[in-house]
Amino acid sequence: MNGPLAVVLTQPVFPAWLLAVLCAAGCSWAWLALRGRGLPPPVRLRLFGLRAAALALLAALLLLPERRHEVREQEKPVLAVVVDVSASMNEAVADGTPRARRALEFLKNRAARGALEKFRVWWFEAGDGAEEAADGAAHEWEFSGSESALAPALNSVAARMEGQNSAGILLLSDGLDRSGAAPSAGARGVPVFAVELEPPVPSGAATKPDAAVADLAYPARATAKWEARVDVVLRRRGNAGAETMPAVLTLDGREAQRKSVEWSPGETTKPLAFTFTPENSGPLPGRVEILPAGPDAEPANNRRDFMLEVTDPENRVLYLEGAPRWEFKFLKRALAGARGVRLAAFVGKPGGGFLRFSEGGGADAETGLPEFTREGLSRYKSVILGNLSADALKENERVALRDFVDRGGGLLVLAADRNLAPDGVAVKAPLAELLPAAPEAGAQFREGSFAVDVTAAGAGHPVLQGLGVEKAFPPLLSVFGPVRPAEFAGVLLAAADGSPVLAVRPFGKGRTALLLSDSFWHWQTGDDGGAGRDRYTRFFTQLLQWLGPGRTAADASAALQLLLASPETDVRRRVTVGARLEGAAGPGAAPSCRIRPPSGPELVLPMAEGMLGQAVGMVPEQPGWSCEFRPPEAGLYLLTVTSRDGQRSASTRLLVREPVREQTGAPADARWLRELAAATGGRCVAWDARDGVWEAIPSAARELRRTEEAPLWPRPWWIALLVALLAAEWYWRRRIGLE
Repeated sequence: MNGPLAVVLTQPVFPAWLLAVLCAAGCSWAWLALRGRGLPPPVRLRLFGLRAAALALLAALLLLPERRHEVREQEKPVLAVVVDVSASMNEAVADGTPRARRALEFLKNRAARGALEKFRVWWFEAGDGAEEAADGAAHEWEFSGSESALAPALNSVAARMEGQNSAGILLLSDGLDRSGAAPSAGARGVPVFAVELEPPVPSGAATKPDAAVADLAYPARATAKWEARVDVVLRRRGNAGAETMPAVLTLDGREAQRKSVEWSPGETTKPLAFTFTPENSGPLPGRVEILPAGPDAEPANNRRDFMLEVTDPENRVLYLEGAPRWEFKFLKRALAGARGVRLAAFVGKPGGGFLRFSEGGGADAETGLPEFTREGLSRYKSVILGNLSADALKENERVALRDFVDRGGGLLVLAADRNLAPDGVAVKAPLAELLPAAPEAGAQFREGSFAVDVTAAGAGHPVLQGLGVEKAFPPLLSVFGPVRPAEFAGVLLAAADGSPVLAVRPFGKGRTALLLSDSFWHWQTGDDGGAGRDRYTRFFTQLLQWLGPGRTAADASAALQLLLASPETDVRRRVTVGARLEGAAGPGAAPSCRIRPPSGPELVLPMAEGMLGQAVGMVPEQPGWSCEFRPPEAGLYLLTVTSRDGQRSASTRLLVREPVREQTGAPADARWLRELAAATGGRCVAWDARDGVWEAIPSAARELRRTEEAPLWPRPWWIALLVALLAAEWYWRRRIGLE
């Protein structure tokens, strides 16, 4: 529907009054000129009319007129249809129909198809998050989500609907939200309309007994000969009495530990911890399993598999410091006494050169650094750079250190006034590309008292495990900044104002870290009974363990490297296997990959030459070979990459698990759906009254008004008319003999 039409002036070439004056002057001159010719009045009027019309048309075009009118449209409201795709939707209701089938049948019936035409429908899948889906009728819904995080998903959908003509959210779910979250302030303004997919379970009704390994927490890396810990959360449903069941930890296919779990009456969750000491380095597959004595509704959730990366206990670290300072004193002392760390510490001498400190803390007579070559650095797993002067490392030594990290070594840079200066050794090529963060212009140390917070990325990171991150870290006395985090970098610790304090990133097959303070030593000076010293030592020990590769990765620098992004994956998920072989290139040098599954014949795949990136955990990209496969079954796979000539090979194990699905067996939570609808101003209807939900959803369209503008002057017919008027006048003048 259109409003009234109007012609307006936008930006005329000349003001309208000036064009009117010029047009009037031109018409007057034409009239006087024709009058002086003594022409008959009819002829004079015709010629004057042609000239005046041409002048008026030219003046109108110079005004640049536009046509403007108001357009009114009816906009349908937005309805977000959110379908819960978690595994619990496959549970059957009383008549044997799965909840998922009921949800889809509801969307496809005649009443729903007619009602949905009144809306602009946005489709979403809700499992452990909210993902947009295609049109509901054409979308292939797969109800296999690992858990129901419904409240966060609805908060995300409500945020996307902000600013829209919103009718609300239609939720088709069993209400088994496991997030524990509540609707956000924005989500409370978007009404939620829900349909109960099954009748509420009567009070006191029996639930099928089910015991499950609900959660599993384990370190990403462990150290051989060191104690490791696996934390487990067990859950049970349908049995409120006292019960005893064994829990078993299996490592590499052999039972390592067995515990008896005692359930008290009414107890539904129980924490459990296994501790063990891995003997050898390399990938170590494990499993935690509970063995219920009675019937169990879901035997598949009684076990959880995991994979540990066990590193060598001998972690050789090279520490270079420009001059004695507080950080050097405390860090050298902590690492020299740390179990599993062999420290070679060097400090600069006046006049040049370095002095080595022995592991006992005293100075050795030996001077000079180890050779910064491939062979010299291969003795170490990690290198620490302290406050070095700009010329402390020559260009070839910086190149060797960069290659050391690229092949799998670790690099820790301790921020200082010299190494991060504009011409500092850490920001010189090629070391600059290794840093997790780059100094901005004018970056410097700020002094004061800076609280330290653990970021979201740092909360579950191996560097900070077991450090009591729920408690406040001691404050730092300095922070270096501002800095700009590099690509693929993560910030694990930050000051209260958000300034990065600890940044890490992968590079090639290695890892780098940057500490942006020179006062970490302050963490162990408090009067806390030694807790600060223990935290300081453990922090740096775990940081160096995370940075340092296993012996296999370090020794593979001169041989064939097999690359995987992770030693764990799920069934039918694409796995990319990468390989690097120094000194070999071209299609004729391509290695092959043999895959031995838990059962069935061995698979041999050719590897294609190309760039290796994040798919195999390589940052930045490097040339190499790769192949892909999808493991069809759960279990341990042995992957072996062999060079073309068969002289070199590398192997690793890959743990393939069934996807950890949501714990099923629980009845639908109609109460949660009703409370959600009430909190947002929506409505929850029973299954028998399901078609009534469409009457509750507002479907009134919103009238939108917009103004359309179209210029009138840039039209060819106006020019044609102007030329025609001038040509007609000229013709008439020639006809009557006027020049």
